Amino acid sequence: MRLASVNQDRGIDPKRSKGASVHVAEMRRAFRTLGVQVLDLDEPDDRALWSALEDFEPDLIYERYALGKAAATEFAGSHGVRRVLEVNAPLAREEQDWRGRAIDQEQVATDRKSFSTATLVTSVSNAVAGYCKDLGTLPERLLVLPNGVDADRFRPAAREGAKRRLEIPEDSIVLGFHGRLRPWHDFPTLVSAARRLLEQHPVHVVTVGKGEFERHLATQLPRERYTCVDWVEHKHVPNLIGAFDLLPLTYSPDREFYFSPLKLAEAMAVGVVPVVPDLGDLGELVDHGISGLVYPGGDVEGLNAALRLMAKAPRLRSRIGARAAQVASTWSWVSIAERILDRLQLPRSRRA
Repeated sequence: MRLASVNQDRGIDPKRSKGASVHVAEMRRAFRTLGVQVLDLDEPDDRALWSALEDFEPDLIYERYALGKAAATEFAGSHGVRRVLEVNAPLAREEQDWRGRAIDQEQVATDRKSFSTATLVTSVSNAVAGYCKDLGTLPERLLVLPNGVDADRFRPAAREGAKRRLEIPEDSIVLGFHGRLRPWHDFPTLVSAARRLLEQHPVHVVTVGKGEFERHLATQLPRERYTCVDWVEHKHVPNLIGAFDLLPLTYSPDREFYFSPLKLAEAMAVGVVPVVPDLGDLGELVDHGISGLVYPGGDVEGLNAALRLMAKAPRLRSRIGARAAQVASTWSWVSIAERILDRLQLPRSRRA
């Protein structure tokens, strides 16, 4: 089977290590693992994209949603090719909420045609699925698929020697964050929780990624109690987050929550215990007391209590971390690609 993987978002380069780039690259690799012939098309220009699609003659177009882009929609319609639209965020709303731009009604009209005519639309969360329905996607053509993980790379074995490599004492309780720091992460709440936990336990905060982490950490913690690692290639991430004991997510309930955090799947797969607010789909992804802890969104005391429990109960922490790894190992990118092909009822003999 010939699959054209279309990405027209200028801000997403699959060779980079940010979350969106990882998602594009991993889905392409997953389809190839299943024996699909994949053509990578990172082409923002509509004419060039159309020409490449005509030359390739795909059986299926797998398109990452890019605001106001119509070339893949038009090509699929005129050539009778099935098209899967992958939706990772409500982009029109983000333009308004985070960039202060008025919603472009012409772009919305273009998106509405794209969403309503796709053979299948995948969304990373139920909230994003609502956005898809608002733009005309029929419920029977919608599939919710949270972000996945490279289950071969992100494994508990990455924990071996991870603290030692970062020169962190083995008895430290490491609270971790990895990824690009954004306002909606509410990182100051994580830092404040670490400061309070430090009153009773040997806490260390480790950040891996890009952002002004140290500006927040330096005002709350002694210098020897935190380590900031710059952005690294994605293949190096497992051996760094392997140093984490806990992954506290501190999203605020003041903002619409529609994310499927890549950092959650990756940390869990390594055996890190997630401590998450009951926002969006997080309470469904993390089984409270089994594969992590869930606290009420915005409840700082609830967060602190969960961290204290995990800090003082190493055996429970180890058991929950092991279960988290088992659960996340089933969220592989390959399994996501498999579900998409199964939903399209493609016979296995046609996949190679």
